[in-house]
Amino acid sequence: MKVDLHCHSHYSDGTLTPTEVVDLAFANEVELFALTDHDSVQGLDEARLRCEEHGIKMIDGVEVSVSWNSNSIHIVGLNMDVKHPSMLSLLEKNAQLRHQRIEKMIEKLKEIDLDVEPYLASVIPENGLITRTHLGRALVEIGAVNKMDKAFKKYLGKGKRAYIEGDWVSLENAVQAIIEAGGDAVIAHPMRYRIGATRLDALVNNFAAAGGKALEVVTATQDANQQRRCLQLAEQYGLLASTGSDFHSLDQPWAMLGRCPALPSSATPIWQQWF
Repeated sequence: MKVDLHCHSHYSDGTLTPTEVVDLAFANEVELFALTDHDSVQGLDEARLRCEEHGIKMIDGVEVSVSWNSNSIHIVGLNMDVKHPSMLSLLEKNAQLRHQRIEKMIEKLKEIDLDVEPYLASVIPENGLITRTHLGRALVEIGAVNKMDKAFKKYLGKGKRAYIEGDWVSLENAVQAIIEAGGDAVIAHPMRYRIGATRLDALVNNFAAAGGKALEVVTATQDANQQRRCLQLAEQYGLLASTGSDFHSLDQPWAMLGRCPALPSSATPIWQQWF
């Protein structure tokens, strides 16, 4: 079974509508799918309708930004009741924090005569959340830079002129809210955090102690050594294995929806407990 449990629509920092994301999943023969927008579940109903048309099994999902030891970490929530009061409260809190952060970054850009607000108003869907990626696209649109990566290297990345550190809900609170909503918490792309081997062990240990269920053992951008490391961490801390492309856009072929390698045969897939 081809599985992709991590991707994004334009309700966070993706470029496609939920319908278009599901159409791509169908074209790439995905059979089990989760839309996991950043701190938003606005696209799930639309995605579910399209999944029903295509005969794709869909799991409700979301990617929650959390703060852990002064680092921003992403926790994917899967198979939960997105209307549960704990989830609604969690997402409302992070939406407020995200809005405050982006407003401060917009003001920093204005201080150096880069006004991105007119562009943002035309690209954010109703109820969608503005992310740093949207600011990057806006900087390209107004000609401040010619590529997205340059927007982050020059203005939006950590330590750059318009950067504001993310201040999110705690890891423990996020995991607890997902559990209370009947779902499973997953550490997204564990090897992407620049925290070193010792701190990564501590992160996974804290996550497991909080009730976390799984790691993304396979992602579109992890190499074989990183995959082995993730599998070792999952086994060490008694966690299940998940997989996801982290798809955002068609112009990022290295993270294409439905193109992740299969989980290692020794891994226990998180979806086995759902069916």
